[in-house]
Amino acid sequence: MVDELEIFTNAIDRSVTIFLTTIRRRILHFILNSWAIILRYCLLGFRWDLEAMKQLPKYMKTCFLALYNSINEIGYEILKEEGRNVIPYLRNTWTELCQAFLVEAKWFSSGYTPTLEEYLQASWISIGSLPMQTYVFALLGKNLAPESSDFDEKISDILPLGGMMIRLPDDLGTSTDELKRGDVPKSIQCYMHQAGVTEDVARDHIMGLFRETWKKLNEYLVESSLSHAFIDHAMNLEHVSYCTYKHGDGFSDGFGDPGSQEKKMFMSLFAEPL
Repeated sequence: MVDELEIFTNAIDRSVTIFLTTIRRRILHFILNSWAIILRYCLLGFRWDLEAMKQLPKYMKTCFLALYNSINEIGYEILKEEGRNVIPYLRNTWTELCQAFLVEAKWFSSGYTPTLEEYLQASWISIGSLPMQTYVFALLGKNLAPESSDFDEKISDILPLGGMMIRLPDDLGTSTDELKRGDVPKSIQCYMHQAGVTEDVARDHIMGLFRETWKKLNEYLVESSLSHAFIDHAMNLEHVSYCTYKHGDGFSDGFGDPGSQEKKMFMSLFAEPL
């Protein structure tokens, strides 16, 4: 399974010339302010590789082709209507997501427990907020998502903040059940293993990290030159995440339990008249 996932990731991330470079140390510096994580990614020569798809098992070929077609379709419509080519941004965000999935799959396969820093480096991406935020920014309009490096400059700070705002409450609410299902260790378990502390102490630490991240995101959004539409999206994302996971696993448990707080909340918002 790990080998198949690696082939799938390589099919998205195949290039003629790949140039690896170190990018902003600040991209995750907000996490603890006592350490910095260096992210690397491919900057030049990306292309879709349909030839690499031949190596995939059948079920992965379907996934790869669906992803290939959907990104190209969105890119075509934006290029036709606005003259902007957003395909490289959409493709790269899926490359990073699949790379994060691959890292976690290798951890699981080998039984490795990462440090908290290693875990957060991958998990703010693997939670899925990176594609969500990039798609929103790309679809907002010509003045909000230029083709140049302004795109990266405008949203590079907010992406990890938004990802952490989903990842941390998700871990606090779901890690116990996910470990029972055989998932990789989450931030709580990584900190327990790294610092040699109890689960309660680790939960307090992660909650403190969540509050600090929320504060930094709010401060950034107040001072940001980003559009109000994108800022509203980022704010709504953090609110939904907090509400969904504050009582536990609001997705897996909440919607299956008619009496759950999450079920009542969502029903009152979307189904029941005032």
